[in-house]
Amino acid sequence: MVIERYEGVVSSIAYEYSRKFRMVEANDLRQELWIWFLTHPRKVTHWESHHDSKQCLKLIARSLRNAAKDYCQKEKAKSVGYRVEDLYYYDRSEEHTSELQSLAYLVCRLLLEK
Repeated sequence: MVIERYEGVVSSIAYEYSRKFRMVEANDLRQELWIWFLTHPRKVTHWESHHDSKQCLKLIARSLRNAAKDYCQKEKAKSVGYRVEDLYYYDRSEEHTSELQSLAYLVCRLLLEK
């Protein structure tokens, strides 16, 4: 049965992402991850039949992490007041900001040289 086989993976990913995204409860995330299995039965069946168990587990874990990340980002966007579809990302990293600043600096320099 799928539940017994993947309970450990679902629980650990739910716990991992509930720690990263504090506004999301682990039980809510666990429920969302089980819904992933309901909406992707062909994918799970295909991976189980065409890959060994270790590779299948890696593929499912990667897909569950992507689903968890998407769910958490939507919940974070709701709590902060943004929509995920917006062009603005609500949690800008310093790296991205410094890239924008350096790009702005470069554009200003190029305009001044002309």
